[in-house]
Amino acid sequence: MTSKINKVAIVTGASRGIGAAVAERLARDPGREIWLQEKRAARAYDEALKPLAAYRQEELARSYECFFGADRSYHEARRRFVYKLGAPCAVTPPTSLAEGFATIGRSTGR
Repeated sequence: MTSKINKVAIVTGASRGIGAAVAERLARDPGREIWLQEKRAARAYDEALKPLAAYRQEELARSYECFFGADRSYHEARRRFVYKLGAPCAVTPPTSLAEGFATIGRSTGR
């Protein structure tokens, strides 16, 4: 067989028949080990330039930005609903019961 450097072989129907024969032949190719060594060396070189974790972090940040966007209010409201956190609000204790009812009346228009 020829060298498989920078080539990918997808064998459909490899469980039986001709597909199985092709997959067996590819797997038994003596050049396969050289090809794997070259792939490992290329991967190590790429990893030395920029670790895979950095790519993952960048991709997660991009995905997060695409999903949430600039306005995260919907997602925050959904998170609060799902986890039963209630709506965020500032609560200040009234100095008297009458003042508390007056505040409620003003905010509801009653």
